[in-house]
Amino acid sequence: MASALAAAALLRLAGADAIAFAHAQFSSDIKALAPGECGCGAWLDAQGRVQAVFVALRSDANSLLLWLPRGDAAALASAVGRYRLRSRVQIDVVPGWQVLAAPPATTAPPFGRWLAHADGCLLRPAPTAQRGLLLAPAALPIDAAAALAWQREDLGARLPWLETAVAG
Repeated sequence: MASALAAAALLRLAGADAIAFAHAQFSSDIKALAPGECGCGAWLDAQGRVQAVFVALRSDANSLLLWLPRGDAAALASAVGRYRLRSRVQIDVVPGWQVLAAPPATTAPPFGRWLAHADGCLLRPAPTAQRGLLLAPAALPIDAAAALAWQREDLGARLPWLETAVAG
């Protein structure tokens, strides 16, 4: 069984204008992501300060899933929701998901791609990472030792995760 590493802070953007809205709001080229691709990005405030760092997973032509490794999905939903205006986009927090270590027999896709796996998403968090992770609906206890080892690997891979408490 996979180890639960953390609760997954996820935000789903869906609708006819979801991709254009996300492209205008975030620092990365969301329009360049094809379905099945993923990439890192950030949301900045009006002064250019980073407020959230995420991995964007393009689901299909009209939807996107944002995983905030150390962030707060509800806070980001509230903040970007203020700019929705007349855009045809629905912004929802996805509750009840966890970050799990990928099962040992599972090969993670190359960085920049993600795969549907059971009810979740399998991805590689960095180009240099030898490990994969699974974002999935789960209610497992967090394995503190595995989570700490995972965070150390993230630091070694120089992943730019940003704790909500230090944003801005």
